[in-house]
Amino acid sequence: MKFIRILLIVIIVSLIGLIFFLAIQTNPPSWTGFGESEKDDAKEAAKTLWDWLDLMIIPIALALIGWLWGQIEKAKTMKSEDERSKNETLESFLKVMTELIITNNLHNGPTPQTIAISRARINIALSNLDGERKGQVLQFLYEANLIEKNPPKLSLVGSNLKNILIDEIKLGESEIRGAYFNNSSIQNANLNGVHMIACDFTGANLSKTLVKNADFSYSIFLKAKLRHMDLTTANFEGCDLSNADLRGSTILKQQLDNILNKNNVKFSKRRVK
Repeated sequence: MKFIRILLIVIIVSLIGLIFFLAIQTNPPSWTGFGESEKDDAKEAAKTLWDWLDLMIIPIALALIGWLWGQIEKAKTMKSEDERSKNETLESFLKVMTELIITNNLHNGPTPQTIAISRARINIALSNLDGERKGQVLQFLYEANLIEKNPPKLSLVGSNLKNILIDEIKLGESEIRGAYFNNSSIQNANLNGVHMIACDFTGANLSKTLVKNADFSYSIFLKAKLRHMDLTTANFEGCDLSNADLRGSTILKQQLDNILNKNNVKFSKRRVK
């Protein structure tokens, strides 16, 4: 269906281009009806391309307007359905997790079955939600004390947190290992004391975020933005900061020595102590 739609658009654009090309010719062919032509009153003139365009322009215009209106309404309907589906997914997640916490003792001595159900619900939710709603899921897990350190009640290893929007969030003293934060926005947040070990922050923006005593060891910060931050107490051992942007941030030379890969890192020289 998509191929047919593209093909129709290409054909229509090509025809419009051809008509425009003929119209701007100095001496266009007589059958086009463009330019000056001599009329013979004794003969009935054959209809030219211009005559046909004159006859069809209104029906074609109405058809195009109707088609465009239909596409707009279809897009609105699809967006509305998508929003409804995501809201239902988030509501279902919150309902199930609340029940597991209250009824199934998720906080204290949960059974393996309870943990399995919890992880399944988390993965389903994160796989079907947009960045803003993923942020609400992570905020819930933090405020419910399910990802606090030593050890966390639930593991987020392999969780899909890509494109998550968690600007100004507070996740201090939490533990998240092996999660994907690709292209996420974590600006002006409070990550003091977090353990985000072996996570993927490729393309993420953590600018102006607090990371005092944070542990990011063996994480990937490829093309990430860590601007205007105090990084001097954060652990970057074994990290990949290739093409990362640290301009305006302060970091220790010893930390740079412990970074696994730091090719083309952008930083202010005066900020390296």
